[in-house]
Amino acid sequence: GIDSSNPLDFSSAGANLANVSLGSANDGSFTYSGTLTPFNGIYRLGGSGAANTLTLTVSSSLNAANSSLIVDTNGNNPDIVPLTGTGNTLTNGITINSGNLRVAADSFLGTGNNILFGGSGTLQFTASTATSKTITINANSVATIEPLASATVSLNSAITGQGGLIVTSNGTA
Repeated sequence: GIDSSNPLDFSSAGANLANVSLGSANDGSFTYSGTLTPFNGIYRLGGSGAANTLTLTVSSSLNAANSSLIVDTNGNNPDIVPLTGTGNTLTNGITINSGNLRVAADSFLGTGNNILFGGSGTLQFTASTATSKTITINANSVATIEPLASATVSLNSAITGQGGLIVTSNGTA
């Protein structure tokens, strides 16, 4: 089996780890609880090789200085990346290229002020929250905002860009 609490360091000197991401080659669920050290301040999550569904839960905090998060599941939808670590700083924001990023509150999205949809992906909220983060949707991209269950989500800032926006809901947006 895999010890998911071991530290993973993607910042190794001399190694080209720019396109390495934490993910899984199999369908199913995987929880990572170890310390992640990003490459050049960028955490990359997703990267499933599976044809169906992967749920990658990251319960550790993403708190490297000047860091950002890229979620990219290589087009294998509906891959889900729940962030459950409460100490996320992610000062340089979040990019969602594909797949679903699931959080319970705005604080799980870090302290950066922006969320970029560089491809078609979904931002899911499991609990009621408000966010003042600016959402930018690139051309030829589709951003989906999805409050789950009875969650209410308030978007209190600009939504910009040339891409499309979909709000789906089992809750209220």
